[in-house]
Amino acid sequence: MINLGFSTGCFIESCLPQQEILELLSSCGSKIVELSFLRVHELNRPIPDKKYLEPFDYVSIHAPKYAYSQDNTTKKILEAIARICLSTAHIDLVIFHPDTVRDFSVFENLDFPIAFENLDARAESFRLVAQHQELASRFPEASMVLDVQHTYTNDATGKLTAEFYKFLENRIHQIHLSGYDRGHVALFRTKQAEIIRTIQNPTIPIIVESLLAPYELAQERDYILKVLAN
Repeated sequence: MINLGFSTGCFIESCLPQQEILELLSSCGSKIVELSFLRVHELNRPIPDKKYLEPFDYVSIHAPKYAYSQDNTTKKILEAIARICLSTAHIDLVIFHPDTVRDFSVFENLDFPIAFENLDARAESFRLVAQHQELASRFPEASMVLDVQHTYTNDATGKLTAEFYKFLENRIHQIHLSGYDRGHVALFRTKQAEIIRTIQNPTIPIIVESLLAPYELAQERDYILKVLAN
């Protein structure tokens, strides 16, 4: 079975409330979703009521991009995420970008499951397999989120994605997917089926991060499902 869902961040340009986005995704038949909080201030938004998450079998959180360290902002971010996890009782994974982290000790002994994501070609670190293997050694309970668009920006041949699967397959608990054109763009527009085809196991939750208008949701879903099915 193909487990395909979307990030609420797909619709950031539409300025829709998160609850409306969740209703939209549910109405489109999605059973998995990622709540996007890429900017620190977005954690100040109202927490979605449990009823809006009930239609989903899998829910993850994308934590803010931040220079995590022993500072007050880090403390507030982690406390806010913990409150969301507690109030919804429905969070499977919380995802962090490791390239901006200054002190990894802040991720020790947290009360929610965490994952680290690989980065695109613009990042100075955590783009390749070796550093993620080091993270796996330090945080054996943590998962990995494999962003296949990010691997594509580093190596369009697909070999890098294959390396992540080869060395870290058992840790990959979620996939990020989108088209590439200097950002996260819709795959139904770019027709970059080669990015989609690097996904080796579509039963792992696949979260689409393409920037979309609400009326484009079904087009993106159908294009991706068609490629995965073939």
